[in-house]
Amino acid sequence: RGLQDTARLDVDGKSAMLAIKTPYNRGKAVLERTGDAWPEEIKIRFHKKPGTAADPKAVLLGDGENGARADFTVKAQWVTGAAKQPANFRGNWSKKFFDNPEKTKPSGQPVQLDRSDEAFDVILPKFFLKGNPKVIAFEWVA
Repeated sequence: RGLQDTARLDVDGKSAMLAIKTPYNRGKAVLERTGDAWPEEIKIRFHKKPGTAADPKAVLLGDGENGARADFTVKAQWVTGAAKQPANFRGNWSKKFFDNPEKTKPSGQPVQLDRSDEAFDVILPKFFLKGNPKVIAFEWVA
């Protein structure tokens, strides 16, 4: 979004950590797989502005056909959905994954979330990486 946004990706064997800093407390990004498979664990660290609430307001994932959103209102679990048509990650892409009520349901998998005053870390759910998508898009609001 701006010159003050930064991202750093560290890969260590079977895991990866993506750290994102932005003064806006919100954003969108797309990761593209360059190898044969994603690491077994992907953690995204979202740095927050001082004074921001401990829990994020939203974290959404999409791979073009399927989506997942972290629902922090109940028990912090992932809710899955499927787009009626493949999404192209432009504009308000994340809503397309939840426009089909028959395909939107709680996954039963809790959100793995670590919090601090400076950041929150989200580990991507294993079920989302299972299909080995070429692209993973995500959106967040702190």
